Amino acid sequence: MGVAPKKKPKGKEEAQKQLTLQKEKARKMDTQKQTFSEERRKQKQRETETTAKRNSGKGKKQLGEIALLPNKRKRYLRDRRVMKTH
Repeated sequence: MGVAPKKKPKGKEEAQKQLTLQKEKARKMDTQKQTFSEERRKQKQRETETTAKRNSGKGKKQLGEIALLPNKRKRYLRDRRVMKTH
């Protein structure tokens, strides 16, 4: 009445174990890919919004884009002076 010897996993059981491990790895990788693509989508959206702001007149003033464009800056400052005097 000793302890029963442990059964060694058969070929099928071993293969099933390996398959389960592979499935778990694949599931983790899929989750990581999904998270990465979600972050990338959000980043793209932010870039698009920034570009849209930069291209609008109001956004240019907010983002200081006019400072980068010398001719428009001169015109902008001239118009501001004219508006202040009137």
